Amino acid sequence: LEMARAASDAATDAATDAASSLLRRVFFLQPLLLDGDVAQLRVVCELNAAEERFEVRSELTEEGASTAHCGGSTGAAPPDDERRRPQPAAVRGSCGAAVSAADLYSAFRGMGLEYGPAYRTLAGMWASPASGAAVGQLRRRRRLQGTSVHPADLDGALQLTALLATGAASEVRLPFSVESAALRGARGHLCPVAERQSASTTRVALVSQSRRGGGGAHLSGFETRALKAGAAARPAAPKRHLYVTAWTARALSADAGPEAAAASSLVLSGAVSSVASGAGATRATAAGGPRSVAFAAGVGGARAERDSLAVMAAAFDIVRAHTAKVALPVWLLTSRAFGARPSGGSGASAHAGMMGLARQVRSEAPTCRLPVIDLDAAAAVAGSAAAAAMLGLGYSGLPEPEVAFDAGRPRVPRLAEAPGSISGPVRMHFDARGAVSNLRIVPQAEESSPPADGEVELRVRAVGLNFRDVLNVLGVYPGDPGPPGSDCAADVARCGGGAPHLRVGDAVLGHGLAALASFARSDSRLMAAIDDSLSFEQACTLPTTWCTVHMSLLASRPRAGHHALLQAGAGGVGLAAGDYARWIGARASVTVGRPYKHCWYLHGVALRGETLSSRDGGAFVVGAAALLGASRLSFVLNSLSADFIAGSFALLGEGGCLCEIGKRAVWSAERQRSASAARYVAIALDSTIEQTPVWMRGTLQLLSARAAARVLHGLPLQSFAMESGLLSAFRTLQAGTNTGKVVIRIPSTATAPPRATHLLSGGTGG
Repeated sequence: LEMARAASDAATDAATDAASSLLRRVFFLQPLLLDGDVAQLRVVCELNAAEERFEVRSELTEEGASTAHCGGSTGAAPPDDERRRPQPAAVRGSCGAAVSAADLYSAFRGMGLEYGPAYRTLAGMWASPASGAAVGQLRRRRRLQGTSVHPADLDGALQLTALLATGAASEVRLPFSVESAALRGARGHLCPVAERQSASTTRVALVSQSRRGGGGAHLSGFETRALKAGAAARPAAPKRHLYVTAWTARALSADAGPEAAAASSLVLSGAVSSVASGAGATRATAAGGPRSVAFAAGVGGARAERDSLAVMAAAFDIVRAHTAKVALPVWLLTSRAFGARPSGGSGASAHAGMMGLARQVRSEAPTCRLPVIDLDAAAAVAGSAAAAAMLGLGYSGLPEPEVAFDAGRPRVPRLAEAPGSISGPVRMHFDARGAVSNLRIVPQAEESSPPADGEVELRVRAVGLNFRDVLNVLGVYPGDPGPPGSDCAADVARCGGGAPHLRVGDAVLGHGLAALASFARSDSRLMAAIDDSLSFEQACTLPTTWCTVHMSLLASRPRAGHHALLQAGAGGVGLAAGDYARWIGARASVTVGRPYKHCWYLHGVALRGETLSSRDGGAFVVGAAALLGASRLSFVLNSLSADFIAGSFALLGEGGCLCEIGKRAVWSAERQRSASAARYVAIALDSTIEQTPVWMRGTLQLLSARAAARVLHGLPLQSFAMESGLLSAFRTLQAGTNTGKVVIRIPSTATAPPRATHLLSGGTGG
């Protein structure tokens, strides 16, 4: 936290305690273990000023490994108000007898938390678990060692929360998240104060009793998690030795001298019968001619397949002369013969023989490198030959026998571990909830039994993540959420009885069970067929978002001209609700967080003057009141908590309706009735799916029909490949940096290999 505060202050020129930065939604991802050679360890705080995000990570310089430990958002802290600071004397008056610091640290040691002398900062403490408050006294610190709030002092304040813990006395609890943290400077005589906010969160403050002690430190929404025992050791999976060729970009050699750069190349192209022989090339060199030969007779848009043998014969003559007397560097040029480009288009069969010839020559005559240069356009022959001369391929100590040029950039082949999907179906798996880093990709077992009546088996193509999936993985979703991943777009692979609206091969959208996999199953009533009006990625953005909005509007019944407020308008539900509101003619205002999302709404959606802040409850109410003037809202779709709920009720007019889709810190019906006369409807799509699947089928079919009629469209999305971007997708949604939906593309899988042992002879040869 102190690193992030210092980095943010340096970036914003906040030099005083009053102008200190505020850290929001901070998550602690992985502990930093100081074992081994710490001299090779670097701890880095990376600040993204544009997105107002920070990340603290450790790096091992020799191994190149990097581990993220902490991440969150940054912003300007509100002015310090001394009247709102907790008063240690008042808190101490409500506490009972003193607690021995020696006993506390002894209890920590018994649980496996060993604090060194510099971090045993609590000199005295008093606590009242019944009232949920604790106060302490820290030892006087003489030197801050360049910090604003010394980490040992802040840790001493956090140690107080152990006196308010409600779990088992022997369980080890580690920091998990902080809703907001303001570190304004703490010097002199310091008193830590801890007050319970809810069953799982605590407010922690570090208050200075000195006149010039600074504004202290204030942490709101501090939450810890019990450190779960390690999972039972799984049997080691058999090591896979399956690799693919990955073509990686390679910069031009910086060691190439001016002579190599200026070297001219003799390009042999055109009619095969006119290609010069190797002896002719040698005579040209003796006369001061070209210093390299580029054989390009097989390159050309009009070259037919029937000429491939003639090209091979000419190439053989060149290679034979080259191997007899290596007088000139020789390159063989092909056109789009390698699968090196992301756009595809590889595999020119006319050049297969030339590639095989070059590889055989390199095998039999190692001193003759004979590189193959694959071009992306026949017009680039001369330019690619010059680039090859600069690279010095095969002759300047850079053993690159094959290079493919992609838009002028060279790519070289490297062995890479094959993705799991190349050998069969895969699925997402995690051993325990609590951290996004627990997610991994594993092979998916085949489902031998056919789908039951009313069930379908899906070949999943794309999955749209919802925030409940992040809460599910972190272990903070209320109740049993089941496996993550529900919204999906897929092809029907197998169909059980009782599903007349679906057929094998249909493209469908809907709600699957554990859909983050190559194959998944679902109740047929939770799927609807779609046409080509939606791509798979677009389709998976709609099932939960559109159905949630549809349920909310059915409950609130807004009409044309009514004013609706959509909280978290840059999220999936907010964007779907905005489109729906404009379709029925209602006026929509939205709340968004970061400044770039305001700009996106202004320029991308043309919603000028209708955006409000969702970063602070007070700012939201003031801005909304100014926007409404003398009018009031008719409908609020809320997903935020704390002051935003009370502020939304205050802005509703008579007969208005607030639809609550949030899952954390929601109001009870009794509290709502005592605070407002407006209608309050809790929308729980997961319960609706479970209780009325027939209604859900009709809603999904209505969604499909409107998409086919071009009445609605897919939401803005950010797409990630499952095997390479799974963690990035979840972390993007967790950090709230996305606009629209986060979509995971499921890889197409190869047919599962026969269940047998395969023996490959000569596996280490060319």
